Amino acid sequence: MPTLERTEALSALRGVPLLAGLTPQQLRRVAEVGRLKLFRAGAAIVRLGEPGDTFYVILDGHALVVRETGRPLKLHAGDFFGELALIENAPRSADVIATDDVTALAIGHTAFKKLLRSEAAFTHAILKTVIGRLRNDQRAPRWELDNLTS
Repeated sequence: MPTLERTEALSALRGVPLLAGLTPQQLRRVAEVGRLKLFRAGAAIVRLGEPGDTFYVILDGHALVVRETGRPLKLHAGDFFGELALIENAPRSADVIATDDVTALAIGHTAFKKLLRSEAAFTHAILKTVIGRLRNDQRAPRWELDNLTS
């Protein structure tokens, strides 16, 4: 990644909640292994069923996660996606569509795995977020629980 882009990525990464526990040196490593990508509004960033070969951190813009079941999930600057397909070595579990222009840091499969092995704070942050997402997915909506007691 050219120096100017790396500087921009590093500046944007400082505001990403996922990476809040990383030292400046660890943040630089994340910025160095990624590349900035621009997706125009309406573009598919990833598609359901495609091979998962990249992890994305949204630095600017908004996107929509569309799964086969459930409500769409809105993503904004600071959110990330793609980790499950990389960790499981599985196809994408959803479409992610840019709802306006999106700038994202894209980290390829090999670099992502190296970060997981070498940066414990990065790995911990990923695991914490993934577990939170799983817990949210497992919870029944309140209206469904209320209907069970009626």
